[in-house]
Amino acid sequence: MPGTPTGTTRKPAQSRVAGPAVDGPVVTGSAPVPRTAAEAAAAAAAYAESVADGAIERDRAGAGRPPLAELAALDASGLLGITVPCAHGGPELGAAALAEVIATIAATDPSLAQATQSHWLFCDVLALWGSAEQQRLLFAEVLDGGRLGNGQAERGGQHAQDLKTRLHGWPPAPAPQLTGKTRVTGKTRVSGKKYYTTAADEKYDLSRHWRNARTHASHDPVTWKYSHIGNFLLNDVLPPNHGQF
Repeated sequence: MPGTPTGTTRKPAQSRVAGPAVDGPVVTGSAPVPRTAAEAAAAAAAYAESVADGAIERDRAGAGRPPLAELAALDASGLLGITVPCAHGGPELGAAALAEVIATIAATDPSLAQATQSHWLFCDVLALWGSAEQQRLLFAEVLDGGRLGNGQAERGGQHAQDLKTRLHGWPPAPAPQLTGKTRVTGKTRVSGKKYYTTAADEKYDLSRHWRNARTHASHDPVTWKYSHIGNFLLNDVLPPNHGQF
Protein backbone atom coordinates (compact mmCIF):
# COMPACT_ATOMS: atom_id res chain seq x y z
CA MET A 1 0.00 0.00 0.00
CA PRO A 2 1.59 3.33 -0.96
CA GLY A 3 2.22 5.96 1.67
CA THR A 4 0.20 9.16 1.89
CA PRO A 5 2.22 12.21 0.82
CA THR A 6 2.01 15.27 3.04
CA GLY A 7 -0.79 17.62 2.06
CA THR A 8 -2.73 15.15 -0.08
CA THR A 9 -6.24 13.92 0.54
CA ARG A 10 -6.48 10.45 1.99
CA LYS A 11 -9.01 7.98 0.65
CA PRO A 12 -12.11 7.45 2.80
CA ALA A 13 -11.69 4.51 5.16
CA GLN A 14 -14.30 1.86 5.67
CA SER A 15 -15.29 1.06 9.22
CA ARG A 16 -13.31 -1.91 10.49
CA VAL A 17 -16.12 -3.14 12.69
CA ALA A 18 -16.98 -6.75 11.83
CA GLY A 19 -20.26 -8.49 12.45
CA PRO A 20 -23.52 -6.92 13.62
CA ALA A 21 -23.76 -3.21 14.29
CA VAL A 22 -22.74 -2.05 17.75
CA ASP A 23 -23.26 1.17 19.66
CA GLY A 24 -20.55 3.77 19.26
CA PRO A 25 -19.33 6.56 17.02
CA VAL A 26 -20.10 6.30 13.32
CA VAL A 27 -16.99 6.24 11.11
CA THR A 28 -17.56 8.12 7.87
CA GLY A 29 -13.98 8.61 6.63
CA SER A 30 -10.37 9.12 7.64
CA ALA A 31 -9.00 12.37 8.97
CA PRO A 32 -5.53 13.55 7.94
CA VAL A 33 -2.69 12.77 10.34
CA PRO A 34 -2.17 15.80 12.62
CA ARG A 35 1.06 17.59 11.72
CA THR A 36 1.63 19.59 14.91
CA ALA A 37 1.25 19.04 18.65
CA ALA A 38 -1.67 21.48 18.72
CA GLU A 39 -3.45 19.63 15.93
CA ALA A 40 -2.88 16.31 17.70
CA ALA A 41 -4.26 17.67 20.97
CA ALA A 42 -7.36 18.97 19.18
CA ALA A 43 -7.88 15.65 17.37
CA ALA A 44 -7.52 13.74 20.65
CA ALA A 45 -10.07 16.00 22.34
CA ALA A 46 -12.51 15.50 19.47
CA TYR A 47 -12.04 11.74 19.56
CA ALA A 48 -12.45 11.61 23.35
CA GLU A 49 -15.69 13.55 23.09
CA SER A 50 -16.99 11.18 20.41
CA VAL A 51 -16.47 8.10 22.63
CA ALA A 52 -17.53 9.61 25.95
CA ASP A 53 -21.07 8.26 25.82
CA GLY A 54 -21.16 4.71 27.15
CA ALA A 55 -17.65 4.69 28.63
CA ILE A 56 -18.89 3.50 32.02
CA GLU A 57 -21.10 0.85 30.46
CA ARG A 58 -18.22 -0.42 28.31
CA ASP A 59 -16.03 -0.71 31.38
CA ARG A 60 -18.68 -2.62 33.31
CA ALA A 61 -19.44 -4.93 30.38
CA GLY A 62 -15.78 -5.90 29.90
CA ALA A 63 -15.28 -8.58 27.27
CA GLY A 64 -19.02 -8.70 26.66
CA ARG A 65 -18.88 -5.34 24.90
CA PRO A 66 -15.57 -4.97 23.03
CA PRO A 67 -15.12 -1.35 21.84
CA LEU A 68 -15.06 -2.18 18.13
CA ALA A 69 -16.72 1.02 16.93
CA GLU A 70 -14.60 3.15 19.24
CA LEU A 71 -11.38 1.57 17.97
CA ALA A 72 -12.54 1.99 14.37
CA ALA A 73 -13.06 5.69 15.12
CA LEU A 74 -9.55 5.85 16.54
CA ASP A 75 -8.18 4.29 13.35
CA ALA A 76 -9.96 6.98 11.34
CA SER A 77 -8.90 9.87 13.59
CA GLY A 78 -5.41 10.23 12.12
CA LEU A 79 -3.88 10.03 15.60
CA LEU A 80 -2.21 6.66 15.06
CA GLY A 81 0.26 8.23 12.64
CA ILE A 82 1.55 11.12 14.77
CA THR A 83 4.86 9.43 15.67
CA VAL A 84 5.70 8.15 12.17
CA PRO A 85 9.11 9.55 11.19
CA CYS A 86 9.27 12.45 8.75
CA ALA A 87 11.36 10.29 6.42
CA HIS A 88 8.29 8.07 5.95
CA GLY A 89 5.73 10.84 5.52
CA GLY A 90 4.74 11.32 9.16
CA PRO A 91 5.00 14.36 11.43
CA GLU A 92 7.33 12.61 13.95
CA LEU A 93 5.75 14.34 16.94
CA GLY A 94 7.63 13.92 20.20
CA ALA A 95 6.91 12.35 23.56
CA ALA A 96 5.22 15.43 25.02
CA ALA A 97 2.62 15.57 22.23
CA LEU A 98 2.05 11.83 22.47
CA ALA A 99 1.64 11.97 26.26
CA GLU A 100 -1.00 14.70 25.93
CA VAL A 101 -2.92 12.64 23.36
CA ILE A 102 -2.91 9.56 25.59
CA ALA A 103 -3.87 11.55 28.70
CA THR A 104 -6.76 13.19 26.86
CA ILE A 105 -8.16 9.84 25.74
CA ALA A 106 -7.55 8.23 29.14
CA ALA A 107 -9.49 10.96 30.92
CA THR A 108 -12.57 9.75 29.04
CA ASP A 109 -11.89 6.01 28.69
CA PRO A 110 -8.67 4.53 30.19
CA SER A 111 -9.21 1.23 28.38
CA LEU A 112 -9.10 2.88 24.96
CA ALA A 113 -5.93 4.74 25.96
CA GLN A 114 -4.38 1.45 27.06
CA ALA A 115 -5.26 -0.08 23.70
CA THR A 116 -2.96 2.43 21.99
CA GLN A 117 0.09 1.55 24.09
CA SER A 118 1.28 -1.32 21.94
CA HIS A 119 0.68 0.59 18.72
CA TRP A 120 2.95 3.48 19.60
CA LEU A 121 5.51 1.19 21.23
CA PHE A 122 5.81 -0.85 18.05
CA CYS A 123 6.00 2.30 15.94
CA ASP A 124 9.10 3.23 17.94
CA VAL A 125 10.52 -0.28 17.66
CA LEU A 126 9.91 -0.19 13.91
CA ALA A 127 11.67 3.17 13.60
CA LEU A 128 14.70 1.96 15.56
CA TRP A 129 15.04 -1.67 14.51
CA GLY A 130 12.89 -2.28 11.46
CA SER A 131 14.39 -3.03 8.07
CA ALA A 132 13.95 -0.49 5.29
CA GLU A 133 11.30 -2.70 3.67
CA GLN A 134 9.41 -3.18 6.95
CA GLN A 135 9.45 0.55 7.59
CA ARG A 136 8.23 1.35 4.08
CA LEU A 137 5.33 -1.10 4.24
CA LEU A 138 4.21 -0.73 7.85
CA PHE A 139 4.54 3.03 8.22
CA ALA A 140 2.43 3.43 5.08
CA GLU A 141 -0.21 1.21 6.71
CA VAL A 142 -0.09 3.29 9.91
CA LEU A 143 -0.48 6.56 8.01
CA ASP A 144 -3.52 5.02 6.34
CA GLY A 145 -5.15 4.23 9.69
CA GLY A 146 -3.53 0.85 10.41
CA ARG A 147 -3.28 -0.12 14.07
CA LEU A 148 -0.43 -2.29 15.38
CA GLY A 149 -1.71 -4.78 17.96
CA ASN A 150 0.05 -6.58 20.77
CA GLY A 151 0.74 -10.28 20.28
CA GLN A 152 3.69 -10.54 22.67
CA ALA A 153 2.52 -12.30 25.81
CA GLU A 154 3.23 -16.03 26.02
CA ARG A 155 2.68 -18.75 28.58
CA GLY A 156 5.40 -21.01 29.88
CA GLY A 157 8.42 -18.69 29.78
CA GLN A 158 10.72 -17.84 32.65
CA HIS A 159 10.18 -14.08 32.26
CA ALA A 160 8.35 -11.55 30.06
CA GLN A 161 11.09 -11.50 27.43
CA ASP A 162 11.37 -15.29 27.16
CA LEU A 163 9.53 -15.41 23.84
CA LYS A 164 9.61 -18.59 21.75
CA THR A 165 7.07 -17.85 19.00
CA ARG A 166 8.69 -17.97 15.56
CA LEU A 167 7.65 -17.08 12.04
CA HIS A 168 8.71 -19.87 9.67
CA GLY A 169 9.01 -19.56 5.93
CA TRP A 170 9.28 -15.77 5.62
CA PRO A 171 9.92 -14.55 3.05
CA PRO A 172 8.19 -17.47 1.30
CA ALA A 173 10.63 -19.85 -0.34
CA PRO A 174 10.20 -20.53 -4.08
CA ALA A 175 10.45 -24.29 -3.56
CA PRO A 176 10.45 -26.75 -0.63
CA GLN A 177 13.69 -26.74 1.33
CA LEU A 178 14.99 -27.59 4.77
CA THR A 179 16.23 -24.94 7.20
CA GLY A 180 17.58 -26.68 10.28
CA LYS A 181 14.71 -28.81 11.53
CA THR A 182 12.04 -26.67 9.89
CA ARG A 183 10.70 -27.44 6.43
CA VAL A 184 10.11 -24.23 4.47
CA THR A 185 7.53 -24.89 1.80
CA GLY A 186 6.72 -21.53 0.27
CA LYS A 187 4.03 -21.04 2.94
CA THR A 188 4.34 -18.90 6.06
CA ARG A 189 3.69 -20.55 9.42
CA VAL A 190 3.64 -19.16 12.96
CA SER A 191 4.46 -21.46 15.87
CA GLY A 192 4.15 -20.48 19.50
CA LYS A 193 1.83 -19.96 22.46
CA LYS A 194 0.05 -16.60 22.68
CA TYR A 195 -2.88 -15.87 24.90
CA TYR A 196 -4.05 -12.36 24.17
CA THR A 197 -3.76 -9.78 21.39
CA THR A 198 -4.49 -6.38 22.91
CA ALA A 199 -5.86 -3.87 20.38
CA ALA A 200 -5.39 -6.19 17.40
CA ASP A 201 -7.51 -5.08 14.46
CA GLU A 202 -10.75 -7.07 14.48
CA LYS A 203 -10.65 -7.49 10.70
CA TYR A 204 -7.93 -10.11 11.26
CA ASP A 205 -10.06 -11.94 13.88
CA LEU A 206 -6.97 -12.80 15.96
CA SER A 207 -8.88 -13.03 19.24
CA ARG A 208 -11.02 -15.80 17.76
CA HIS A 209 -7.92 -17.45 16.26
CA TRP A 210 -6.05 -17.69 19.57
CA ARG A 211 -9.16 -18.83 21.44
CA ASN A 212 -9.64 -21.62 18.91
CA ALA A 213 -5.95 -22.47 19.09
CA ARG A 214 -6.19 -22.92 22.87
CA THR A 215 -9.30 -25.07 22.52
CA HIS A 216 -7.82 -27.42 19.93
CA ALA A 217 -4.47 -27.64 21.70
CA SER A 218 -6.28 -28.72 24.87
CA HIS A 219 -9.03 -30.96 23.50
CA ASP A 220 -8.09 -32.50 20.16
CA PRO A 221 -6.78 -36.09 20.51
CA VAL A 222 -2.98 -36.29 20.57
CA THR A 223 -2.94 -38.98 17.87
CA TRP A 224 -5.02 -36.70 15.59
CA LYS A 225 -2.52 -33.87 16.08
CA TYR A 226 0.47 -36.14 15.50
CA SER A 227 -1.07 -37.34 12.26
CA HIS A 228 -1.58 -33.86 10.83
CA ILE A 229 1.74 -32.49 12.07
CA GLY A 230 3.51 -35.47 10.50
CA ASN A 231 1.60 -35.00 7.26
CA PHE A 232 2.75 -31.37 7.16
CA LEU A 233 6.41 -32.14 7.91
CA LEU A 234 6.64 -35.05 5.49
CA ASN A 235 4.26 -34.07 2.71
CA ASP A 236 3.86 -30.28 3.05
CA VAL A 237 0.11 -30.69 3.61
CA LEU A 238 -1.25 -27.93 5.84
CA PRO A 239 -3.40 -29.03 8.81
CA PRO A 240 -7.17 -28.45 8.58
CA ASN A 241 -8.25 -24.92 9.40
CA HIS A 242 -10.09 -26.03 12.52
CA GLY A 243 -6.97 -27.69 13.98
CA GLN A 244 -4.54 -25.06 15.22
CA PHE A 245 -1.67 -26.55 17.17
